[in-house]
Amino acid sequence: MLSNQKSSRFYSVKGVAFIAIALALLMNVTAFASGNSSFAFIDSATEFFGLQSHIASVFSNSESAKSANSTQAGQSAAAAFVNVAVSMPNVSATPGPISIPITVGDLTGLGVISYDLNVDFNPAIMVPAGGAGCTLNACVTQTGTLSSSMSVTPNVANPGHFIISAFQGTPISPGGTLLILNFNIIGTAGQSTTVVFADYTDPGPAFHTGFTFNEGDPVPSPITNGSVTIPVGPTATATSTNTPTPSATNTPTPTNTATNTSTPTPSSTATNTSTPTPTPLCAQVDIDDKEGINGQPITLSVTTSDTTGLSPQAFSADFHISYDPSVLATDIGPNFGVALGPVGLSNSSSLTVSHPSPGLLEIDVFGVTPFSGSGSIVDITFPNVTGAPGTFSPVNFQPYAFNPGGFMYNEGFPSSCLSNGSVSVRGTVTGNVHYLNLLSAPNPRPVPNTLITASGVPVVTSVSDNAGNYLLSGFGLGSYNIVPTRSGASAPNTRATSITAFDASQVAQFAVGLIGLPGTYQQFAANVTGVQPIAGLDASCIARWAVSLPGSLQAGNWKFLPSSYSHPFVSNIVGEDYGAVLMGDVTGNWCDPASGVSPCSGTGSIGGAGRPATGPERATAVRAQNVVAPAGSDVVVPVTIQGAANKGIVSYQFDLRYDASVIQPQANAVTLGTISSDYNVVFNPITPGLLKVAVYGLTPLSDSGVLLNFNFTAVGSPFSVSPLTWENFMFNEGGIRMNIINGQVELSAAVPNKAAEDR
Repeated sequence: MLSNQKSSRFYSVKGVAFIAIALALLMNVTAFASGNSSFAFIDSATEFFGLQSHIASVFSNSESAKSANSTQAGQSAAAAFVNVAVSMPNVSATPGPISIPITVGDLTGLGVISYDLNVDFNPAIMVPAGGAGCTLNACVTQTGTLSSSMSVTPNVANPGHFIISAFQGTPISPGGTLLILNFNIIGTAGQSTTVVFADYTDPGPAFHTGFTFNEGDPVPSPITNGSVTIPVGPTATATSTNTPTPSATNTPTPTNTATNTSTPTPSSTATNTSTPTPTPLCAQVDIDDKEGINGQPITLSVTTSDTTGLSPQAFSADFHISYDPSVLATDIGPNFGVALGPVGLSNSSSLTVSHPSPGLLEIDVFGVTPFSGSGSIVDITFPNVTGAPGTFSPVNFQPYAFNPGGFMYNEGFPSSCLSNGSVSVRGTVTGNVHYLNLLSAPNPRPVPNTLITASGVPVVTSVSDNAGNYLLSGFGLGSYNIVPTRSGASAPNTRATSITAFDASQVAQFAVGLIGLPGTYQQFAANVTGVQPIAGLDASCIARWAVSLPGSLQAGNWKFLPSSYSHPFVSNIVGEDYGAVLMGDVTGNWCDPASGVSPCSGTGSIGGAGRPATGPERATAVRAQNVVAPAGSDVVVPVTIQGAANKGIVSYQFDLRYDASVIQPQANAVTLGTISSDYNVVFNPITPGLLKVAVYGLTPLSDSGVLLNFNFTAVGSPFSVSPLTWENFMFNEGGIRMNIINGQVELSAAVPNKAAEDR
């Protein structure tokens, strides 16, 4: 083996710790606005579809809970959407290896545990080190960077695109070099390319973001892109040393004193000899290292450094290539899969290939003018990787008579430095992620953006595309456990409309036997506590999720059936599908707009629950009253409804905007009016100026009248006004015509203290 041969690949082993958090069930929960009900329904814990039975605590609508909620919301708001600078440099370099660092600002305290990026560049000017099958030690450098302990997955299979996904279990900090990308410059003097973070959809099609921390927070801003320029001619190196002008001195010159010492005749001084420009000792010639997939073709290139300045000039290349025929199948003649590359074509070379024995190719490339440029001399395509996953084939320059290195230009001059290659055979796992709780079209319904993680050495990941499909490749030897995960829809104030107060109403009606949940996965989605039987606590948790309150247990989380697959050894596996359920989506109207299925709305739900066909045609009207109240007093704002009968309304939810400098919600910010007095209300003053409300019941509204009351305290000055503005108002899950009329609170002069005046 030659001393300059490529080193073996090493993989970092990372362990990811998952911490399971157990919650204790608070036995008395405020379930109805008219009074408290105690839940004593749990007399045994059973398992349902693989969900672990447990009891979890739920916050009540007490003053202390509200205070905790407000503090938590304030902390979340303070930490959200921090800008962190991300940059790459502008570089000037000659053809050959080059490293481009990605630098980030201070990440301390921002909780960054992952990032994803795609860098675009001109593949005619530079290519990732290691070729299309690059490994971590070749195309990226982690050592000494912020990513030194992260699981980093590179993908450079698409020319001109460098895709990276990285994660670990603990946050990274502070700032500095995040990662180093390694390239080989193959262009010529005077050429340049931008190196930019850019969104990219590959042929899969799978979407890759230009740059994202975690899932978008902190925000990479500003983003500074870079460039690579190949200079024309040598670059002068500036020096900062000044050469001073000699100055006269006042030192007297001593008078010569005669001596009797003989002075030897001075010897002649040799004339300075010019230093010739150094000539490269050898031309670097490499064979690719790649990972192959059983049953698929693979192409390896024999590449060379710049041949333009070689001395003597190279007119021909003769070499033998050896490989394992049990791993790589040979193409048929006359050229056995060998084709001239850009360097081989640069002098209109002739190509001669022979295949004298299994696992050996003899190749001659020659022309009447010298080679020029750098890059591929020949490309060798093996039509089929026949080796089993986990096998390996060296691909070497094979020595032969008069050619002890296995490769030579001309008849051995100019000399060449050689680097052998290899093919490692990897298994693949493919499958699909789809939604299980389907009660309406579209069916099937894909679940994009699901992370599939195969834990082993090395860790392998994939993300389901817009059709729900995924592909895992790059497995090592040994066992793997494959687990799907998808981020829960639980971030405050980012609710879609697939989990609503209507889902809570459905669960409450089922719990008392008014309706059935006939779909198998309806009951699965309804059981957000993980404890049988399905009861009012499940409904309460779903309603709490709808208004961004903590204590919603599994509502908003994703569950997968099966939860994982395990393999003692990964071969080529197809059809490992996962069914997904969004806990709390009892009506099954979830849909991801990225999937492109119809009718999927931009908010992540499908249509809505329309009113019965027998209902009247006129719209339902909801009005917040205009109220005048003294400054410093309690303020009650009635909300009335007209035309609610025969619409099948069993739930409603909304956001209310108000001026927090004029009015502030009381501890009992929402009380129910006469026509919905037997309903349940959950509310959350999530931030000053925003009140989120969800109301659900067992029987449909059947009359007009007072729907609810807002209870505020007037904190503003006299004659100040707070608008009351509805946002995101929805009966059931939509489909019911409505008119929503805003209101306002105007403050008058404060009521004088009569008792004080009488003294």
